[in-house]
Amino acid sequence: MSRGYEKYHQHYIRTSVQRSLISRHNFTYINFFRFVLPIIQRTDPAKILDIGAGAGTLSFYLASLGYRIVAVEVSQTATKIAEESLRWLKLENNLQFLQGKIEEFKYKGSFDLVLCLEVLEHCFDDRKVLRSIHNKLRKGGIMILSTPLRNAPLVKLGFVSKFDEEVGHLRRYDKNEIIIKLEKAGFAVKSYIETEGIIRNSLFVFPMLGFIVKFLRSYLSDCFTVIDDLSGKLFGYSDAIIVARKK
Repeated sequence: MSRGYEKYHQHYIRTSVQRSLISRHNFTYINFFRFVLPIIQRTDPAKILDIGAGAGTLSFYLASLGYRIVAVEVSQTATKIAEESLRWLKLENNLQFLQGKIEEFKYKGSFDLVLCLEVLEHCFDDRKVLRSIHNKLRKGGIMILSTPLRNAPLVKLGFVSKFDEEVGHLRRYDKNEIIIKLEKAGFAVKSYIETEGIIRNSLFVFPMLGFIVKFLRSYLSDCFTVIDDLSGKLFGYSDAIIVARKK
């Protein structure tokens, strides 16, 4: 698995050093700002664990707001680049990067909130990962999880097999399946949101459309998101964001 993610960061998305923080209008991360960040701000956690942090984009932003973050990533390439970015952005006091699998990650103490965004579908043993997250949360702590849906419009049309293989998706979930897995792992699901319509999803699934993302800046990104929300209501959504509390 780890070799696949080295290739992913080196060749597929060409991960590079980050020298500035993301904008609230960044099209790639706009659902983080719309759905995830407000939950974090309401929860106001003292310590956050960011699982599958990649090159650290979201961790950097949260650390800049004053949150204390531990970020774990399986890819050595992504972790090395994240550490370079960390020094450049001067956020060392609030953020620590660790390389390795979440199942093998050891840390003294517990976390108030865990981010598991677009990660679980990559894990061979998703039940083990959920149990590991549960063990790392304090009682009553929150996990925010996002994952691609099995009934996404492009899945029904048969267009995602190559994409899923290239990015390392081992599975997709439907609502009932993911909720049951969370409950069996000791979580109580507090909210379930479906997002990402067929228009937005197409920009990431089809490489020939990827260039469009680069042009979606500032309020143009917001306008595009309004249109995409309408496509989700009409044709169905591609992703789910779930908030779960440790029992």
